[in-house]
Amino acid sequence: MTTINEILEVLECYIDESNVKSVLSHISTICSDKAAHIEASYNDRLLARAWRKASNQIDTCANALPSNPGI
Repeated sequence: MTTINEILEVLECYIDESNVKSVLSHISTICSDKAAHIEASYNDRLLARAWRKASNQIDTCANALPSNPGI
C-alpha cells in the first residue's frame, strides 16, 4: 500500500519536473474524467456534478498561475 508520504514525494517530483500549473491542470482532467465515468457507469448525476465542480475550480486555480518553470 502506498503511503501519503510516498504520494507526496512523487507529486513533488512531478512539480519539480514541470510546474504547479501543469500538475493542477492534470488533476482537473482526472476530476473531469471521473465525472464522466460516474455519470455514464452509475448514472449518479449529483456525484458527477461534484466531480465536475472540483474540476472547474482546480482548472480556475491552474489558469490563475503563471506558466514559468519556477512555480
